[in-house]
Amino acid sequence: MDLDVLLSMETENILRFIEVAGALSLRPRAPVPLESFADPELRRSWIEDKGALVFTVQSDDGLIQIDSFLSYPVPWADLRAEARKADLGGFEVLVSSVRHLIKAKEAVVPPRPRDIADLAELRNLL
Repeated sequence: MDLDVLLSMETENILRFIEVAGALSLRPRAPVPLESFADPELRRSWIEDKGALVFTVQSDDGLIQIDSFLSYPVPWADLRAEARKADLGGFEVLVSSVRHLIKAKEAVVPPRPRDIADLAELRNLL
């Protein structure tokens, strides 16, 4: 299992993510330095040249994996406006609305079998 996150892509925020990932000993799955995630031109290249959807950091044993979206079909401000707050072990986190999760799953082309199953479950929640 993994954790999917969408970060606000301001440089300061990306640098905070890199700092926390490093403190947790998380390393990029791709053979790039962790700090490369802060470079907007590299992120653009990963999307356009490699078709990347996420930047993944993980623990050495692979038990922890965080996928940070490089682009997303819903603007950050809209996501935040409809998100609900949840407690995650004493930390407050924002969780996407079901409507926005559906929009994100519908944007995956071609859809994977897991995305199709997820869409059915999410639509049932509405």
